[in-house]
Amino acid sequence: MTDADIHAEYLLDLAVRNRTTDANTGVVNIRACAAQVDDRVATANEPAVTQAGTALDSELSTVENELYQTRLRAGEDPLNFPIKLNDKIAGGGRQPRPVGGSHRCSGSSRAGW
Repeated sequence: MTDADIHAEYLLDLAVRNRTTDANTGVVNIRACAAQVDDRVATANEPAVTQAGTALDSELSTVENELYQTRLRAGEDPLNFPIKLNDKIAGGGRQPRPVGGSHRCSGSSRAGW
């Protein structure tokens, strides 16, 4: 393995870490937003607000479910439910040496990210 290979692996691992952090931060933000929506709906106690809040919660849940597999409960669940974006990103850094398609898989075609 050359110095260039090690540097390329480092850059890929760093980018994978950053994109995984972005996806996980997105999940945390979505959950915080959903909690705020639920709080406002309960406080308003108005049918129009409840309907709008329910619709927004549904949209937020859809996005969260694309970022993170929310149905995992038991140890065998990863076998039963598909992986989501955060796991796909994190899995991109598990190669011993970055290959040509690694950068494309994690959202960038530039070697420097």
